[in-house]
Amino acid sequence: MRTYMIVIPSVIVAFAANVALDILTDIPMLLRWVVAIAAGLVVTHVLSTIANRRQRSINSDQAK
Repeated sequence: MRTYMIVIPSVIVAFAANVALDILTDIPMLLRWVVAIAAGLVVTHVLSTIANRRQRSINSDQAK
């Protein structure tokens, strides 16, 4: 999986989480960004795990 296919969704999720928290809550900006960045990191971890599993699967299929 290409790197940009992991980075772009992560940035979009972080931005969307920040906007949603801004509209829906009155928490301070710093806390909003902490939550938004955490959400982006979770998405990055999930997509990286999926990409690694997919790559291992492709490599094991090619070895056969």
